Amino acid sequence: MNTAAVKEPASPPARLGTRIRIAVAVILFIGSLIFVSVATLFPPDPVPSNASPTEFSSARAMKHLIAISQTPHPTGSPAQTEVRKYILSQLAALGLKPEVQELTSISNIVARLRGIQNGKAVLLDGHYDTVAEAPGASDDGAAVAMMIETIRALKSRAPLNNDVIFLFSDGEEIGKLGAAAFVYQHPWAKDVALVLNFEARGVKGPSILFETGSENGWLIREFAKAVPHPVANSFAYDVYKFLPNDTDLTVFKEAGFAGLNFAFIDGSQYYHTPSDNLANLDERSLQHHGSYALALTQHFANLDLTNVRAGDAIYFNLFRSTMIVYPMTLAIPFACLAMVLFLTYVVLGISNQRLAMKGVASGFRALLLSIAISCLLVMLIRWIGDILSRSLSSSSHDRLLLGLSVIGIVVVTSIVYLRSGKTASAIEAAIGGSCGWLLMTVLTSLFLKGSSYLFVWPLIFNTLALAAVFRHPVPARRLPLRLGVISICAVPTVVLISSFVYLTFLALTFDSLSFAIVAASSVALAVVPFVPHLRFVATGVVNIQQR
Repeated sequence: MNTAAVKEPASPPARLGTRIRIAVAVILFIGSLIFVSVATLFPPDPVPSNASPTEFSSARAMKHLIAISQTPHPTGSPAQTEVRKYILSQLAALGLKPEVQELTSISNIVARLRGIQNGKAVLLDGHYDTVAEAPGASDDGAAVAMMIETIRALKSRAPLNNDVIFLFSDGEEIGKLGAAAFVYQHPWAKDVALVLNFEARGVKGPSILFETGSENGWLIREFAKAVPHPVANSFAYDVYKFLPNDTDLTVFKEAGFAGLNFAFIDGSQYYHTPSDNLANLDERSLQHHGSYALALTQHFANLDLTNVRAGDAIYFNLFRSTMIVYPMTLAIPFACLAMVLFLTYVVLGISNQRLAMKGVASGFRALLLSIAISCLLVMLIRWIGDILSRSLSSSSHDRLLLGLSVIGIVVVTSIVYLRSGKTASAIEAAIGGSCGWLLMTVLTSLFLKGSSYLFVWPLIFNTLALAAVFRHPVPARRLPLRLGVISICAVPTVVLISSFVYLTFLALTFDSLSFAIVAASSVALAVVPFVPHLRFVATGVVNIQQR
């Protein structure tokens, strides 16, 4: 093909003022999407102690947490004995008949809230031992206090159909001994249909559903119906499966139980240290734990729990209250749909001489160059931030670095793609960059199906945006409409990637090279749909300067 004949689709020129207004509108639109997407991941506000008795109140739970998290209380210590006495007294005061499952080295606390039917039971689990160095306000005192407050709220409501078992396990920190003792030696274990386990690997942030068992489709769909503020995605579970970490749920899963695992992970530098204390715990994270526990217990304990397994699901949350859930068996069909749409437009573009493969290759090289430079930029920002960190709190410091990194990656990627104008048209550059989405769609749909949603939906919508650009030249007055369509089609990209980058930041922090790579790759990919915007505004500026 004669690449010299391949030119950018010409459109009547728009005035610089119009171009700038469009650029500002796009920036505000995208900025608002990022803000809303990230803000909806924050944990809910605390609920005061004078709230309705039927509600979960973090303020009421905090009273229990204050009582049990003054000092470290590892398994077998005198301090743990005092914590055990406190838990037993509170359960008895709520009208339950708690029992202590005594073994050689551990002492589980179990209690049962009876339902009105003789069905399968829901089990809530949180461990009440700590490591020797930490008071354990978060790990796992927050779960213990939350479970006591959840019992109180349930007792204030109508009776449930199914029994609810509460396991305050011991010995989690020394090998999940309490969970194993319950599973294999306690008679109530045979009654359990599903397990809700609550953990912490930090002191703040949203409570994230980060792990499930196999055949989780039914559980995830019911979870989506029940909880008021879900933070959950199947990517987190895909990653967690490769990590060496274990919790009590590991023991339950190995024994064949279905379950859901929750934890808040922000502030991981305090994990298993003396700083895991009451002063550093964010009460909002405790409230988020409790909102899950109460809503899910109420929901599941009124369902038929005879069969809680039904295939695997791909799932992710959108904004504050929306969950998208679909069968994992659709991962490859959706990936095929995305590839067919994308390749169809590429073939049409080549056949209509609107595209040259040389230009598409240049666009793909621009993506790789953007990622490489952005990765170095993130590490440089981290290095400079370490030097200046003395003047800021750790939380403010890291979030400032995150914001600067995202802005820096956007600027770097924009510059690289603008400079690629010498070898590729805007549409060729956008398609070349979208080849990155295509590659990741193929890989994840084959090997990490739970993560495929991060790539397949942006690719589909980005392809629709490219279809709008492929149209014949339009009058200048309709350019804002066309670019508006492109921006709207980029919404899934911005929403999914901004949430993904933020949650990855909470999990890895800036100390990890992995985060630099993830942030650079994700944000650079997210800029690709806006290449036509960049070229549209930039060519207006150049034209004005050349006059």
